[in-house]
Amino acid sequence: MGKFVVIGLGSFGQFAAKSLMEGGHEVLVIDQDPVKVQRVKDTVSSAITANAVDKEFLREADIADVDGAIIAFGEKDMAASILATMYLKELGLRKIVVKAASEDHKIILEKIGATETVLPERDMAERIASRMSSPNVYDQVPLSEDYGILEVVAPARFIVKRLEELDMRSKHGVQVLFLRRSRKALAPGQRPQREDCEVIFPNKDTQIMPGDILILAGSTKGLEEVKKMKPSAG
Repeated sequence: MGKFVVIGLGSFGQFAAKSLMEGGHEVLVIDQDPVKVQRVKDTVSSAITANAVDKEFLREADIADVDGAIIAFGEKDMAASILATMYLKELGLRKIVVKAASEDHKIILEKIGATETVLPERDMAERIASRMSSPNVYDQVPLSEDYGILEVVAPARFIVKRLEELDMRSKHGVQVLFLRRSRKALAPGQRPQREDCEVIFPNKDTQIMPGDILILAGSTKGLEEVKKMKPSAG
């Protein structure tokens, strides 16, 4: 497994560290607030109370050896996140994910070396809005402006005996990564529940059945087309 550093222990940083630990990774967390560090020290690999915008500290802490860093400062610490990003880039880190406070902040971070930026409130709001506006959608995650992942009830027109028949990549610019299939029989029009489903890794001969939940990856345009199709259930 990998070794990662999380800088900044607000809610976002704490959840990131927790998720990495649950994934079996080694996690170092850094924050100036000793109370926050004390709160998480028993749940991570190591925790340090320090100023992560101190260039010498970062150099001496062997940060350059980690597989990636998450910089999770709050909205009031935009300057700190910019400096930390710049210093980690200088140390040679290839993967630097930074929490941005605004679109302008995001642009600056990407220009100085962030390999990925996130705007948690905006991203979550977009996902919630997508689910509310399309009842057949379970989740949608943008990967970039042009590509994303969509979890959706299989459209009625996608119900086929063999997945290969759909030719989804050439027709819609998307492909099926996984599908969820209800372990319980569904009443006509009943929406499947995730917790009642088994996960299937499909191949070209997999049958798509009414009520299957498809996890699709592909172009944003193609995913939007799929969202507008009449669902096979729900």
